[in-house]
Amino acid sequence: MISKFRSEESGAVLVVEMTMIFPIVLLVMTFLIYLTSYTLQGIMIDSYARKIAVTATRFAAMPGYEKLYYGADGTGGRIPKDTDFSDTTGAEPSLDLVNAIMREHDPYRYFGNSFLSGGEISNLVSDLENLINTGSFLNVASVDVSVSTQNYVLTQRVVVEVTQTIEMPGFMRAFGLQDSLTNTVSVYATIGDAPDFIRTTDMVFDMTQFLLDNLKIGGVSISEKISTFKQKISDAFSSLGLSWGN
Repeated sequence: MISKFRSEESGAVLVVEMTMIFPIVLLVMTFLIYLTSYTLQGIMIDSYARKIAVTATRFAAMPGYEKLYYGADGTGGRIPKDTDFSDTTGAEPSLDLVNAIMREHDPYRYFGNSFLSGGEISNLVSDLENLINTGSFLNVASVDVSVSTQNYVLTQRVVVEVTQTIEMPGFMRAFGLQDSLTNTVSVYATIGDAPDFIRTTDMVFDMTQFLLDNLKIGGVSISEKISTFKQKISDAFSSLGLSWGN
């Protein structure tokens, strides 16, 4: 009889303990799931920001590339859903589109920090905001996006910054947690434009050679003066039994 009473009492205690512990366990599991979702959303934002940053560098390095991005009429963006432009119908760019791209020239685009136009930056910001708002699976309070450029003469860089504020669920705020969490992402993409660098280098050397050959002092070109000076140094070294490398 006593053994039966103890067995029934033990079962009652177990039920009481589970009634008290189960809500705590459920709350902890919910918090961990929410924290994981917050982390995944931060990774998603970083991925989208990198995609837009790479697209921005292509806008700068390849004049006319935006026509592949938005389409010939400037309305059909394709890159935001893919790593690069990808037409699922298998259609190739039209001849008019190719010709329109080939007519785009901007040889002085890297002077200053304006190698991305205001319209291009505005469109990229809009695309990134759309990607984030569409892909977010938590309750978003606000999204602040900026795309800017930096010019270091020899290299150029695009900076994409995103700040997303996420509202905390009501049951978490009831336990004294803060009202919101913030995801902040900063992405830097360097423009790789080897053809433009080679063209610029060739232009500098050609201009230097042109000035040396055509800029004259006392009726003699600078190039001739340099040659005369080098010859004098060579003769001086020869008189000393030394050699002068040309």
